[in-house]
Amino acid sequence: MATRRTLLFFSLAAIIGLSILAFFWFKPKITPTARLHAEQEIYSVLLADKNIGGEEINPILDHTTLGEFQESASKKNFQIAIVGLPALKRETFVDFQENNKESYPIKDFLPPTNNDPLINPDDNEQIWWVSFSRIGLNSSLTQALVIAELYAACQNGVCEYGTGNFILLHQVDGKWTIQEYLQIWRMHPT
Repeated sequence: MATRRTLLFFSLAAIIGLSILAFFWFKPKITPTARLHAEQEIYSVLLADKNIGGEEINPILDHTTLGEFQESASKKNFQIAIVGLPALKRETFVDFQENNKESYPIKDFLPPTNNDPLINPDDNEQIWWVSFSRIGLNSSLTQALVIAELYAACQNGVCEYGTGNFILLHQVDGKWTIQEYLQIWRMHPT
């Protein structure tokens, strides 16, 4: 009798363990097409947001920014982000980290209707510009995290003023909206 109970217990534990493993193994992954569509929608929302760049957002830095949040400090950075953005899911932050290991041409992710000029500040004497990181998404495509950086009073790629913000977005009824901002850096002349 005790042997049957032990066998039943281990069989049940194995079934539960395999179920948990299967859940994580077959967890839905974001397809490249779904990711691109979501990123284009989110960048459209960001480009229309007057809180990021004032009256209009242009020009845009021609490559995505990596920000200060690299993989080597992911635990510390997640703690900073989670304190300032309590609704942020770890899954979204991990995807953000994965997408921002290198810089990409931003035009590949902007909506096709975007007409904002793209610049390389090293080749241009712009007074100001805005830059965006790649977007981190959760697997159900209902939460997104991005960094937006605004630089001002710039000459030859060197700026006197700037600010960087985490922006947390969520999707409700098929529409992306900005949920929270978290300032992560600010630069003033000394």
